[in-house]
Amino acid sequence: LKHTFFKPKPANSAMINAVMFDFWNTLIVGRVTQAALKRADRIAHNYLKKQGYKISYEDYRKRKSEAFNNYQKLAAKGVHLKPDDILKRFIFYDLVVKPIDFKKIAYINDVYDREIKFRKGCKTVLKELKNKGYKIALVSNSWLSRGKHCLEKKKLHKYFDAMVLSSDVGVAKPDKRIFELAAKKLKVLPFECVFVGDEHKSDIQGAYDAGICYTIAIEPFKKNAGLVPPTAIIRNLQEILQIIEKLN
Repeated sequence: LKHTFFKPKPANSAMINAVMFDFWNTLIVGRVTQAALKRADRIAHNYLKKQGYKISYEDYRKRKSEAFNNYQKLAAKGVHLKPDDILKRFIFYDLVVKPIDFKKIAYINDVYDREIKFRKGCKTVLKELKNKGYKIALVSNSWLSRGKHCLEKKKLHKYFDAMVLSSDVGVAKPDKRIFELAAKKLKVLPFECVFVGDEHKSDIQGAYDAGICYTIAIEPFKKNAGLVPPTAIIRNLQEILQIIEKLN
């Protein structure tokens, strides 16, 4: 395979000891569909009805849609709420809901509201990286339940030494602190890592600002003028192994 390299290897650079992955559109490809949204809403409403809560299906769907819009507005301002907080503030504001039911509804929404599939070769790449001694982290602007559910379903969670999610740590990419926290959890320094993602600002620029010298962008990747270019651009995950060998 022929790789597109944008940056030469830095002089006197450290060996790569860890690989960090974005989740959405990097390891997994997902898209929101009306069918998936309705499926998630129906499952959630049936659960609420079974637990005795008085809220119609139509009202629940309307509140959920408004909650998503409010979440996006807050996220744009740098405020990242946890699933429970979103439910309390924007959906169940006039209902007394048990904590266990908050978690159940958050889980249902996070797991069932889109169609998803892992990229080809995902398991092979993770397994090979682990066999070669690399530490692996997941760094994602997402909630834990979906990522954990998807990884566990495919038995891929065992390959990760750390999972750092924006909903857990209160900061999101491109904030350099989320990358630094991932490096700390892996017990490595940022410059010993390579980051793999699909977003220029959130993944490539964010990782670079945190001191990660090597970044790999996976297609479809849209370059933004004025941002630092990735070390390389790839079309599939299998190319990562060859690139790391070249960089090391």
